[in-house]
Amino acid sequence: MMLVVSSNVLSTKFSTMMGVQYPFMNAPMGGTAYCAMAKGVSQAGGFGLIGYGYAVNETVVKTELQTCNAAKGPDGKKLRFGVGFITYYLDQVPNSFNDALAAKPVAMFFSFGNASKYAARAHANGIKVISQIESVDGGYITFAVRNKTVYLIVAAVVAADYSDVIVAQGQEAGGHGATGISTWPLVVQVIQKFKDLNKDIPIIAAGGLGDENGLLRALYLVYLNSTKVGSVLFAHLLF
Repeated sequence: MMLVVSSNVLSTKFSTMMGVQYPFMNAPMGGTAYCAMAKGVSQAGGFGLIGYGYAVNETVVKTELQTCNAAKGPDGKKLRFGVGFITYYLDQVPNSFNDALAAKPVAMFFSFGNASKYAARAHANGIKVISQIESVDGGYITFAVRNKTVYLIVAAVVAADYSDVIVAQGQEAGGHGATGISTWPLVVQVIQKFKDLNKDIPIIAAGGLGDENGLLRALYLVYLNSTKVGSVLFAHLLF
């Protein structure tokens, strides 16, 4: 039996907001999501992201931004792409954030920490804000960075106040996925919380979604707009 998906199903508030054909984005993985990956995703009709992490130096980021800025999208116009940051690390690399602002990407992606001050600067420059969360109301996750344990509050109700898009990342995610809650239960909780708060914000599922089945499940959930995929794209770079 062949599953047929109509074109209107693949048009969501997220894809319209980003100006792309398909509701799909890559994870902005530091050290992996360079312009080549972002360009490949965007030229295929999704929304591509360059990733900046603590393992990538500022010179590399600036070069990758310039490369993507010079690239063309599937419509022959300027490539529509974004850049992602680990929020708690941004204070240590202010030049990278300034370079990203100057590049005028369509969106900036923030993960692990309250990004309100950076989101305000992004919005002031006409850049959309995508925020990754791992809980609904609060709590924290921990992971070690350069022999230091980092505690980060990543709540949907907080990020919703300064974000245009919310990424709900569950336990299955390859990038710091030790959140204690699986993707789909987290997604359902975020959907319900936003309904209660009357928040009309696109929600993206992330974690354990490596094929078309995850995308279709996401699209058929109420208010869910897209999926974010990381590990499967990283695997394609290796083989």
